[in-house]
Amino acid sequence: MKAIRAHEFGGPDVLRYDDIPEPAPGPGQVRVRLHAVGVNPFDTYMLTGTYAIKPPLPYSPGCDGAGVVEATGAGVSGVAVGDRVYTGGTADHQAYGAYRQVVLCTPAQVHPLPDQVSFAEGAAVNVPGLTAHVALGDPLGWRAEDWAAKPFLPLPVLGIPGWCPANEDPDFYRDSKVFRAPRT
Repeated sequence: MKAIRAHEFGGPDVLRYDDIPEPAPGPGQVRVRLHAVGVNPFDTYMLTGTYAIKPPLPYSPGCDGAGVVEATGAGVSGVAVGDRVYTGGTADHQAYGAYRQVVLCTPAQVHPLPDQVSFAEGAAVNVPGLTAHVALGDPLGWRAEDWAAKPFLPLPVLGIPGWCPANEDPDFYRDSKVFRAPRT
């Protein structure tokens, strides 16, 4: 399979398009064939080697992706082959490893991606969504189990039409100060 990897720290010119072996999921792992990956600011900082997280070389940047589950290892439940998902981190690390055609993730790093959401949109969920959550100070008052139970793309929270649980459950935001954005 193909992977974008850095063999040294620097700018984008240090990235290479490498052939590496396709991974097999071990116990407790999910293999996802990615169709899109996200590029976040900290990916570029990490590439320079000056970020707080300094990966061992060579490494694949990126933590956000979206694709289809191809296989699961022993002991994995709640995720099935053929599921459309977005990912937040990889089994390599929570903050890198996604610039590959196929990644291994833990089940906690794999989240359902509805059919009406493109892979490109799904690859933009994890870091931007958490950033919006922190920036907004959790206006919904969600608890950890609420986040786990409701896959969430916060584009409507930011005023941009897109998918979110409110598009499936009209009462989802009823008591919050956040209004549902219209679906386009």
